[in-house]
Amino acid sequence: MKNSFNFIKKSIFQSIFIGNILFVSLFIPTSINCMQLASGSEDGTVKIWNLATGKIIKSLSQILSQKKISWVLSVAFSPDGNTLVPTSSEGKIKIWNTHNWKCIKTLNHKGWVLSVAFSPDGKFLVSTSSEGKIKIWNTTNWEDSKTLTQEEGGWVRSVAFSPDGKFLASGSNSSIEIWNVNTWKCIKILTPEYNIYSVVFSPDGSTLVSSSDQGKIKIWDTNNWKLIKAFKGHNSTIYSVIFHQEGKIIASVARDDDYKANLYGHYTVKIWDTNNWKLIKTLTQNGDAYSVAFSPDGKKLASGFNPNVKIWDTSDWKLIKTFKGHKDMIKSIVFMPYSKKILSEKIIENQKNKTKHTLILK
Repeated sequence: MKNSFNFIKKSIFQSIFIGNILFVSLFIPTSINCMQLASGSEDGTVKIWNLATGKIIKSLSQILSQKKISWVLSVAFSPDGNTLVPTSSEGKIKIWNTHNWKCIKTLNHKGWVLSVAFSPDGKFLVSTSSEGKIKIWNTTNWEDSKTLTQEEGGWVRSVAFSPDGKFLASGSNSSIEIWNVNTWKCIKILTPEYNIYSVVFSPDGSTLVSSSDQGKIKIWDTNNWKLIKAFKGHNSTIYSVIFHQEGKIIASVARDDDYKANLYGHYTVKIWDTNNWKLIKTLTQNGDAYSVAFSPDGKKLASGFNPNVKIWDTSDWKLIKTFKGHKDMIKSIVFMPYSKKILSEKIIENQKNKTKHTLILK
């Protein structure tokens, strides 16, 4: 009992009396020492990294039965961190159990599966393809419950849920479509006039940010879906934009060729202040860059400067680590959400004032 209460002191817990039973529930957030990062590459693998040590925890293969390498184009963790979903250039979506790293299901999709996202409650998985289709998967049985067609057509390169789970935004060659999640009906079509590569909602859900192949970043008001601001963020295609958890900054990653300076194949990550949309910092290394991700605690930024993963400190934007292990371009990077193990302790007092202790780990 002494050890269990010492454990309680180091954790966040809730307790409640029901009759003569005290229920104590502890929520133990994952520490930095076991924070994990997943990266998907054109080498056909997904690497799971320990953020503290930079070591590969697991390497998952997307190589098909014909021994043909399938590019990993997008990677997503479920909100509870129990499931990892990489997509491929061969129309396959693999569902991995993160506790034992077993593949529990393979889903089929026509065309390249370009993007994947979980709903905030984890009930749905949404995938998009080069065929212009958006598939809604029920995560209880992994069945295809709905297929949506982007009205404007073209490759659907990005998809994102609003934080409250009420809306789904999808970006294609010529439009951003907003879907009502309750009905799966398109309620609004935004026409940025350029090929859309990334869409993301702010943490408070008040804005939607999109990026294009023209180096433009656009900010939309989700109350009326009107354009608030548009600016030139990069010289060429912006492959990804992402919000910091506090919503005060965003990171964008793009190809930034400078033809006047004869600078070609130059990729940068830029950090923007969302209060005034001014540039805070530009990060660059050798290699192509397509994806960025903030750690759950917001203290780190991960980017893929191929074929390596770069880790940056968000307090001063200094490069602090380089993870090596991939053999080709990294297309997607994502952090595992903070997993919360729930430990319940029931303290039961009987009529003779004796106490029984039962620990239950969920």
